[in-house]
Amino acid sequence: GVDFEEKGIPLNTQKVSASVTSGGFRFVSEEVDHLHIGSEQFWAYNGSTVLGAHYDVIFAGIDSSLFSLSSLDLAGFPTSREGTIQVIGTFADSSTISTTFTLDGVVDGSDGRIDFETFSLGADWINLASARIVNTDPNSNTGIFHVDNINIIPVPEPETYVMLLVGLGLLGFMVRGRKETIV
Repeated sequence: GVDFEEKGIPLNTQKVSASVTSGGFRFVSEEVDHLHIGSEQFWAYNGSTVLGAHYDVIFAGIDSSLFSLSSLDLAGFPTSREGTIQVIGTFADSSTISTTFTLDGVVDGSDGRIDFETFSLGADWINLASARIVNTDPNSNTGIFHVDNINIIPVPEPETYVMLLVGLGLLGFMVRGRKETIV
């Protein structure tokens, strides 16, 4: 999964960048030319490094490999503006799947901060080429939201399955050869 911890951002600091890489994935924004990565306590704060975006963030594997998306943690900003977030997955054939999550708006995180909520995606979120997360709250004045703990599972390339089958076949051939020698 992707949790942004390897970025090594000290507590109460942030970096602003046109793109962020983490866990083998590249994150960019289509709406605004920058993303925030940090652990500032005035953000939605879960005690770790998180990604903050204005309006949207798009991510895909650095090597363009396919992936499955099973869950992610989301939070809004500021405290009075937790609304709706849409997640759109794009498959290898360019077709899409989407769902919308409603953040609870309850400020029940540590020290009175907005907390993250974990949202699960269904079994259909497999073989994605990319995913886009969009703040769809019409009342949001900045469109800021935060994402963390993205549960991404790589989809093996077809060659991986071929190698597995060849390996199993060789193993079976070796076992069969030993049985005949023993007899």
